[in-house]
Amino acid sequence: NSHEGKGHVWGATTVASTMHLAHLAGISTFVTGGTGGVHRGGELSLDISSDLTELSKTPVVVISAGIKSILDIQKTLETLE
Repeated sequence: NSHEGKGHVWGATTVASTMHLAHLAGISTFVTGGTGGVHRGGELSLDISSDLTELSKTPVVVISAGIKSILDIQKTLETLE
């Protein structure tokens, strides 16, 4: 996700990609506003954020305000368990 304007280039990463990059750079902890999760209807569409998988694989501590409220919070918590 990048947008060019007025000589600046802006970009963004998912929590999953930030975790991976932080681990490669030797960063053990980072903070984010919110993590991805299971989208509403995700049991049918399988629209599940890679953030959840990465949390189980990468040895980086993620401090988060929580999951995004547009997601299915109950199914996200079940997936994390």
